[in-house]
Amino acid sequence: METDDPAIRASEEEPFNNHRVRLGKLTAGKTYRYRIVARSREGNTVSSEWQTFHTAAPQPAAGSARKERLALKIEKGGLPVTAGVPFPKGTLGSEDHLRLVDSASREIMLQTSVLQRWPDGSIKWVLLDSATKGTEAVLEYGSEVTRNAPESPLKVSENDDAVVINTGAIQFAISKKRFGMLEPAPDGSGGFIGKPAEFVLTGSDGVVHSSLNAPDQVVIEERGPVRVMVRISGHHQGPDGKKLFRYLIRLHAWAGRPYVRIQHTFENDNTVTDFTGIKSFILRVPLAGVAKRWALGGSSRSFSQSSPAVLQQHSDDRFTLQPNGARGRRAEGIAEWDDGAHSVTLAVRDFWQTYPKDLKISPDGFELGLMPPLRDDEYDYANGTIDEHRIYYYLHNGVYKLRQGMSKTQDFWFEFGKPKVRAAVSDEQRVRMAAASPDWYEKTGVFGEISVPGPSKVVRQYDDVFTQTFAGYLRDREASREYGMLNFGDWWGERFINWGNSEYDTQHAFLLQFLRTGDWRYFLGAEEMEWHNRDIDAIHAHSDPIQVGAVYAHAIGHSGDYYKTRPTAGAPKGGFREGSPRSHFAADHTFIEGHLDYYYLTGDRRSLETALGTADRYDSYFTRNYDFNNCRQPGWHLIMTMAAYNATYDPFYLNAGRMIIERVLERQTPDGGWKRQMVPGHCFCKPRHQGNAGFMVGVLLTGMRHYYEATGDQRVADSIVKGAHFLVNDMWVPSARGFRYTSCPNSSSGSWSNFLLFDGIVFAHARTGDERLSDVLLIGTDGALETMVEAGKRDGAAWGKGFTQYTRVVPRFLRHLANLKESGAAKRGD
Repeated sequence: METDDPAIRASEEEPFNNHRVRLGKLTAGKTYRYRIVARSREGNTVSSEWQTFHTAAPQPAAGSARKERLALKIEKGGLPVTAGVPFPKGTLGSEDHLRLVDSASREIMLQTSVLQRWPDGSIKWVLLDSATKGTEAVLEYGSEVTRNAPESPLKVSENDDAVVINTGAIQFAISKKRFGMLEPAPDGSGGFIGKPAEFVLTGSDGVVHSSLNAPDQVVIEERGPVRVMVRISGHHQGPDGKKLFRYLIRLHAWAGRPYVRIQHTFENDNTVTDFTGIKSFILRVPLAGVAKRWALGGSSRSFSQSSPAVLQQHSDDRFTLQPNGARGRRAEGIAEWDDGAHSVTLAVRDFWQTYPKDLKISPDGFELGLMPPLRDDEYDYANGTIDEHRIYYYLHNGVYKLRQGMSKTQDFWFEFGKPKVRAAVSDEQRVRMAAASPDWYEKTGVFGEISVPGPSKVVRQYDDVFTQTFAGYLRDREASREYGMLNFGDWWGERFINWGNSEYDTQHAFLLQFLRTGDWRYFLGAEEMEWHNRDIDAIHAHSDPIQVGAVYAHAIGHSGDYYKTRPTAGAPKGGFREGSPRSHFAADHTFIEGHLDYYYLTGDRRSLETALGTADRYDSYFTRNYDFNNCRQPGWHLIMTMAAYNATYDPFYLNAGRMIIERVLERQTPDGGWKRQMVPGHCFCKPRHQGNAGFMVGVLLTGMRHYYEATGDQRVADSIVKGAHFLVNDMWVPSARGFRYTSCPNSSSGSWSNFLLFDGIVFAHARTGDERLSDVLLIGTDGALETMVEAGKRDGAAWGKGFTQYTRVVPRFLRHLANLKESGAAKRGD
């Protein structure tokens, strides 16, 4: 693309059908001419006609609210609060018109950041930061609301050499000239770090790579009266200057608080080989002074000469502590260093859950083994058992075997205080969440209809069943030992021996239930899955650029290729008949709604970056000459694409959705079903039957509904209605209170897929009032709920895929089902 200003142009090297151009150096209030210039397949230069665009400055939005109040519930705890809050379209124009007060209407210091605006410019999501210790607060909002400019002790300064942070309780610098966290300020104050902290990465060849070279970037991403966040990025380098693994650190500090939070991510961007072997990865933090006492793993004592205290957790069920020889099952990763005048506490979140981990205290400071050294035979005891490939697949022969493009984020905290004063980070290692009422989330419309709890019997039954099944999900975690650095957060057992890789978007389902109920357990379950899924299952670097942004589908070892053939250890007689030694990438196994939900609820930028990176991949490379083999391919692609559009309002995504929709409409058969000759697995008859798999059509109808809600395209609405009737006419089995698996008359039937199919059927019923559809919904609801109840009772049956396929979309139509039930009962006089 070129403009009439030679300095303003942009190019695109790949031959895409869907295009996005970003221009810089534009002047506000100016009209530009532009045209598109391209090279044809024959090598000829072709160009469009000259057109114009005008760079008008965005107009400030005026919200309709004048002075309103929104009650917030806050998690218990002592650490600060960071939470995203949505607003209905047109309600709030500026973040300046927000004020946080306690139950006595006393103002609480507040920091705000707009995460997203509606197309009319009004605020859609705003991030709140507060240091309140209460569990309740009220957010006042509207044009007549103003908040006082707070007197904050948090001071941040920046120059070419460093970022300097003074919270009022601690002061430190982040160097731009060398890697340095928590270093003394230029005036020498804040000297609780001795020599610079250092990450030391040792490859399988024994070469040591250090973080002590200058970082690539040090950027202040957020700053305000409550919190500052600094992003530090760079690479570990060996003695010869060669780089191994990128690092990304987000460091948070709060006004008046003596602690910092460090979110550390390493990324395997070594694309020379598919797998990289790592011997160890250690964080060394030398402290100023010499410690006299230590506390670690539930023990506390004085140092004996210079001998360190070492806590080792190399499995989920065993830890050891030296020098006292203590042993136990699961240790908290909390260490305290005490020199008699000062104490420093290091607290590692999910320490035992993300083993292997070592935590060492010496008189000179800390060493945190993010990937500690292992013996060559460390996990040989599992050989021949299912654990060999279930949980130790990447931990053989003393080497960590890591796939290119994968990453891992670890969360840890440092607190600086006085001896004998318990550190706040010893009790918790999470910032606290705040939540509005379920009614508010539904009113805002940001999640569509979410059918909040109420007196309806159907709604109560669904929520009770969800609670039971979630308890089964947690029992399965223990039974299957779903822990370890690469595993924690995900669920195991897809095709008996695969990791699930959040199939059907487990975190999205959990977050919807959190929003509907305010139950913090569901938020925590979603957060654990989110942190795993965006790191381990997503590809952040690759030798083939087309793979960046891809997400691995369910496989042994998440990414697959740890085994060339299906492993045999622990197999029943006859061997494992299913399981995927290799993974694959496909839109129909890729989910980003949970990433986006989590970003807007927490402000965690890594989730947004991962979601949009994935959407960009599929909406560029995979919209070229678009076509599909089965209905779930365009279905999940539409769900992903419209989620990205609703998160950004970027027309790039809407155009991708239009390209998919046009092909879907073209290929719909007269009976509404996108019929095709079915493949083995869907039909074993000879000749094969024509038809489809019901769950695939159901997924497509959900994707089409998302597109319709964004565009109002009547053709799409009509197509959904036709597709819903196809499902009922072709696959509904009244005696099973559910659907056949496929159109094949010999395929199995049951109610397991009802809720996955109901989204499109509810849409069609709401538009047509068709009584046959209402009968299916009434009968099928009972069958689906009973199926969920049974899954929640049986160990191993509440696995993530089964759980999520029931629940990821139900809130969108649960009220409709409840109304149908109630109206039917009223007609019968029940």
